[in-house]
Amino acid sequence: MKDRNYPVILGLKRNGKPTKACLGIRTKNGASYDVVIMGLKENQSDINNCTKEELTEALDGRIYTTLRFCNMEALDTMIKLLQDTKKMWEADIHNRK
Repeated sequence: MKDRNYPVILGLKRNGKPTKACLGIRTKNGASYDVVIMGLKENQSDINNCTKEELTEALDGRIYTTLRFCNMEALDTMIKLLQDTKKMWEADIHNRK
């Protein structure tokens, strides 16, 4: 059986508009928090400042992945990983100049 673990690509745009949205939510039981990456319908306006109803209308129904953080330490570790990745990328850009 082949590995079908495809990456979720963030930052792509379609006609200058984002193709995905990330949303942080508390789980139903309130014990943890999820970050959900979902697809957007084509030509959606800025969803950063929209109402809950507008966001619901903007989503295309696809859920790419969910990250569940069961404690603050897990969230802090992910934030540090992302910050370290950004530093590495910035250093690579600087070294190319």
